[in-house]
Amino acid sequence: MKLAQNYTFGYCFCALLLGIFFGNAFWNFNFIHFPPEFLKHLVAAGFLAISVVCLICIVTKIYVQNFAKISFSVFFTLGILCGVLCAVEENITYSSSQKQVPFTVQEKLKVSEKFQQYIISEGVHKYILSVPKDIPNLQYGTPYTANLSLYPIAEPMFEFQFNYSKFLKRKKISHRAKAISEIKLINTQESLFNTAAKIRGRLVDKMNYYFQNDETAAFTNGLILGEKSGISNTLQEDFRRSGLMHILAISGSHMLLIFAGILFIISKLRIFKKKTGSIILALLAIWSFTILIDFGASVVRSCLMISVYYISYLLQKQANVVQSLGISGLIILLYDPFFAFNVGFQLSFAAVLGITMFNPYLDAWVLRKAKFIPKFFRQAFCISLSAQITVIPLMLYHFHQLGVISIVSNVIMIPLGELVIIFAFLLVGIGGFVSIPTFLLDMYSYLCQIFLSCVHFFGKLPGAFIENISFTLVELIVSYLLIIAIYIYAKNKQLKGAFISIYFLFTLIILRNLIFFWNQNTSEVQAVHTDKMDVTITKEKSKTHFQVATDRPEKEIIKYIVLPYIVEKQVVQWDLKMLPKD
Repeated sequence: MKLAQNYTFGYCFCALLLGIFFGNAFWNFNFIHFPPEFLKHLVAAGFLAISVVCLICIVTKIYVQNFAKISFSVFFTLGILCGVLCAVEENITYSSSQKQVPFTVQEKLKVSEKFQQYIISEGVHKYILSVPKDIPNLQYGTPYTANLSLYPIAEPMFEFQFNYSKFLKRKKISHRAKAISEIKLINTQESLFNTAAKIRGRLVDKMNYYFQNDETAAFTNGLILGEKSGISNTLQEDFRRSGLMHILAISGSHMLLIFAGILFIISKLRIFKKKTGSIILALLAIWSFTILIDFGASVVRSCLMISVYYISYLLQKQANVVQSLGISGLIILLYDPFFAFNVGFQLSFAAVLGITMFNPYLDAWVLRKAKFIPKFFRQAFCISLSAQITVIPLMLYHFHQLGVISIVSNVIMIPLGELVIIFAFLLVGIGGFVSIPTFLLDMYSYLCQIFLSCVHFFGKLPGAFIENISFTLVELIVSYLLIIAIYIYAKNKQLKGAFISIYFLFTLIILRNLIFFWNQNTSEVQAVHTDKMDVTITKEKSKTHFQVATDRPEKEIIKYIVLPYIVEKQVVQWDLKMLPKD
């Protein structure tokens, strides 16, 4: 009951999240099938049944007596229904078509050798539009119309490959598109979101104009405006290898810094006599910023969490980070259950949860063992390590990679990164109204170059990054059971918690060895033949032979076929034979 009282919404959020994953897996594993229309009626009946159960529990006061069991059951059931709906939607097969489409540009993607690519929206539908590079850039939020050829996103050749089609469907993107007629401007009534997109586009253009160094301009646009299309692959790779990718993404630390900065400025200007007015205005400012950068998953989560935390403060309730995290998570998942599968969403919540769970205990332990360490560096180290504890299993599962020096690089770079974020936000804010003074541009450019030089240094350190690590879903689950057990022991200091931690640690070690043993003693043959490529994979226990007939470069085959297979199957030895496509 104490857990329920302190962490009500966090408890319900976990139940809803688990339910979504379970419902999605249940449907995708083909345990049972229903026609889509019948399923919609079944889900509606399920929601109604849950509402009736909740009402009965409240009226009869059963809910108070059995809080934990009923809350978990209700939200877990609700999650299952949402997860099944997600599975049905992501398994819809789309067909090719041609039609006249009115659309607006939502996001610009990386430029390929021949095409510029954009995410465009037609009402609730989204497409990836490819246009020739010689066509002038399409403007954010500007309404266009064109005759588009729509065709579905290709499914992966093998099950072990990344399913890009499912990934896009979870972002509500159903088709690729090519313009087969001239793209024309159309006159429509302006909306709030179109206006925000136009402002974002103008700010991006201004930053490109102000900074002659392309890397500085691209980094600034990505850091503040979420426009990452100009960031080079080399810079992104160095951020990834150094464990600093979270700085490049607009996340909780960004929003907290921006909120704190706005609140500080409003307080100093003394616009309001009471702190209440300053907090409300600062909250409105960060939500306006969220609209400006098009509602990224981590940004919405951060804004919701900050809002819930400070609204609790204004209502004279005890502000609780776990409760705020739970409320923001529930709102996001009930609005769009597909966010549960968003890797950024998962990493963002895991990092905040890790800091909340472990930072107080780590900070106290480091203070006892190393009192000579300055408070600033001690806190930076503890926060970074706390976040890494809960983030590493997800990184291993989704990306199969681990930054060995990420804790060190974060301790050194986070303070500098926070200074860069504040400076960049001020410049973008000033640039939105007046010309930016030259001395400010020079100061920021110098600071930015120092920061990016450090990122390149950490990213290029030999042995600082381990890739192609096999990590299964079962290992992910056991890893989090181990983390929970360690937290219980850190909180209660009971011998029972230590034994549970040791048990899950040994379970994880034994499980990894069993999976490796199984993979080293199984053989299989997989073959796929398409118009562009013929692939045959022959696995003979610990050795695998790849034979590929195609005109595509060998480097591409290794990246998209060989490496995903050897990671999943834990292949020790392999060879690749390239043949021409006849």
